Amino acid sequence: MKLEKASGKVAMKTCGIIYAPPGTGKTTCIPFLAKKGGKTLLIDIDQSSQVLRSDEIKAAVPGIEPLLADIDILQIGFDMSKWAEAVKWLEDGAYKDYQVIVVDNLSELEHQMLTEYGRIGKNDGAPEQLHYNRTQFKIIDYVRRLRALDTNIIFTCWETQQEIIYQDGSKYTQAVPRLSGKSVDTVAGLCNVVARLKIGKESRYFGLEKTPTEYAKDQLRSRKYCAINELI
Repeated sequence: MKLEKASGKVAMKTCGIIYAPPGTGKTTCIPFLAKKGGKTLLIDIDQSSQVLRSDEIKAAVPGIEPLLADIDILQIGFDMSKWAEAVKWLEDGAYKDYQVIVVDNLSELEHQMLTEYGRIGKNDGAPEQLHYNRTQFKIIDYVRRLRALDTNIIFTCWETQQEIIYQDGSKYTQAVPRLSGKSVDTVAGLCNVVARLKIGKESRYFGLEKTPTEYAKDQLRSRKYCAINELI
């Protein structure tokens, strides 16, 4: 066992979720996450990394083009065996080359796992209840394994809405990361930051304060919001 003094200082690593509706710019935030000179690994699940190579996006997002040289893209696509290989590759030491590792995105990874189980199942291609349970377990396990790496880990997710009913009977519709069942609470609990991408009058930023209408947190610095390049 390793005993440490609570008064000692440690270099905190961010394990976080970035979520927002599709098409609102989660992927174009990725180049701004690493500190100056740090490399980023983008694990592309939903093929959204192509926007980083678009001349229109480079022109529309100030400052993004010089940062692209520090990003490596690992294409996973629809082959889930590549995903398992990628996680093992990182655990074997590849993570040391990167200041930030981004899985883009976790919602689609879950969907692809369910689709693959459905193809080999007995329900005419549709996932069975067993497949949902198995997929939730696997997603949570992968998050734990990646969180254990000594680097910054970011998962992007799509956004969905859930109804919250309080004991006094009041109801709120809350924006949350899109994951099936109760896995969103477990995954968010494993992360120390949950950030909702928001669009201000002049720029985008991350909301980090949990409210009745937004699922968010910042266990590292207790911030209510931050700029895109200040998340880590």
